[in-house]
Amino acid sequence: MPDPGALEQGAMGHADFMFLQPPPEKSVIPVEAVREMIGFLQLKSHQGGARVALVCPADSLTTAAANSLLKTLEEPPAGGFIILVASSPAVLPATILSRCQRLAVRRPEPDAAVEWLRARGGEADWQLLLEVAGGAPLRALALHQDNFSGKARQLHDDLRQLAAGRESPVAVAQRWAEHDNELVAQWLYWTLSSAVRGSASGQVSTQAGIVGNQPLQNAGKALNMQTLLHRLAEVEELRRTGARAVKADLQYAALLQRWFA
Repeated sequence: MPDPGALEQGAMGHADFMFLQPPPEKSVIPVEAVREMIGFLQLKSHQGGARVALVCPADSLTTAAANSLLKTLEEPPAGGFIILVASSPAVLPATILSRCQRLAVRRPEPDAAVEWLRARGGEADWQLLLEVAGGAPLRALALHQDNFSGKARQLHDDLRQLAAGRESPVAVAQRWAEHDNELVAQWLYWTLSSAVRGSASGQVSTQAGIVGNQPLQNAGKALNMQTLLHRLAEVEELRRTGARAVKADLQYAALLQRWFA
């Protein structure tokens, strides 16, 4: 049997459906779970129709799990269908992507998303939450339910303490590691992308290490577009791998040390 929670056969009340996701307390889908899923697809349908496996998030497959899936994707069993759901398809191996038909699910228009969010979560700064969530309403709702505003204030204050030399990168990194890694990386990416847009439009100054109201450099040191873009690329890499990081505090410490040395 697979790890509890890794496979959920009949999760939506149907014996011919399987939902594959990371096991509890883990961030990746192991190879053993994929092998169980392949065995499930090879069985005869209970109701004479198709057998369907949903893998979500597919970008959490380990390398071994993705490799195990290749042959089945190339030659799926008769009546067997595999649906891979990924927010970052580029993370998946090219060999996986080349064997799939792609369907992009577009984000809703901001006004429609805010209306939907307000109906489910009441009043909040939904425009801001949507921006941080990259326009994804469900992610924005999850951020709201997770008290993102309060956590964002703490992250912002940590940057100010670093910029003023009143805090060390290691201490801040240890605090950040207590948060959800995806949330921290998402907030940093939003902060830097907002800074890049603002700097490019000439709406904000980068001469004192602060862009908008976000300190991104030691006090008094100038920032430039090249530095901002380089940091944005660093955070993009953190977003790509950070959710799987075993030592998130070390990643944050190295990042902040480079920024505020």
